Amino acid sequence: MIQKILMPYVAFIDVLGFKNLVLNEDEREKLDSFFETVKRVFEILNIQKGQIKKFLISDSIILVIEDGEDNFKMLLRAIQKLQAYLALKDIWVRGAISSGDIYFEYSPEGEQIIYGEGLIRAYELEKKAVYPRVILDPRLITLINPNFNRDTFMRKYSSFYTHTQNELDFRSNDIPFQKLSENLIATLGRENYQPHDNDMFVSYGTQIIYEQFATSGSPNYLDELYNHLKKEIYQNYEHYPKYSWAKNYFTELLDFIVFNVVLEPNDKLVLSSEIFKFSNL
Repeated sequence: MIQKILMPYVAFIDVLGFKNLVLNEDEREKLDSFFETVKRVFEILNIQKGQIKKFLISDSIILVIEDGEDNFKMLLRAIQKLQAYLALKDIWVRGAISSGDIYFEYSPEGEQIIYGEGLIRAYELEKKAVYPRVILDPRLITLINPNFNRDTFMRKYSSFYTHTQNELDFRSNDIPFQKLSENLIATLGRENYQPHDNDMFVSYGTQIIYEQFATSGSPNYLDELYNHLKKEIYQNYEHYPKYSWAKNYFTELLDFIVFNVVLEPNDKLVLSSEIFKFSNL
């Protein structure tokens, strides 16, 4: 039986360079990592309240969750983790989140059917993401809450937003470290965090940095990320703008965190050295 979900939130996520992963024998290990990482995140989602419906079709990941502010936040966290864990495997994705009615069916034979306005909107918007990021349809602002505007929306989902309204707020050095895990949406660059920029996207960089410093003895994820970008950025003219954007995003994000987030002195030194490395890629 075909089921209908009225105005759910829908994410359509695509893997950059997927054709090369499939056709290049040397990239087969990375291809396996992609499916393993997606499966791992899907398993995490299965045990969370308010289950997200998940579809994996070749290089495309589709996530659907019913309407509601708590559900929207859950979807953002799922995408944040998925994109962060994939980036650490040198697998870069882009995508979009939108909304609209969805029809789907799981048949007894295991076949999956999904279609509807929300999927079309997310699919069309994904093409405009360009860089390795998952952008948000501006129509979500008032769908989440009719009383929201862009400012109130960003204040709810970005724990950095109120610290970046003007130069007087910048370099405040008073954002609690825990707020890194609550920063779900960003805009582009350090100027990334300026409210006039219309491109809102899921803040996956903060997830990577938070996990590196939240637990003693965690791997140096930023070093891993730096090495991946160093390998990718100059390989091909077509891909240079995409990885250059990622380099700038992480450079500016690290710079913002060093001067605005409460960190242990040694952690601040580590991040400062990472800023120098990323900025000189």
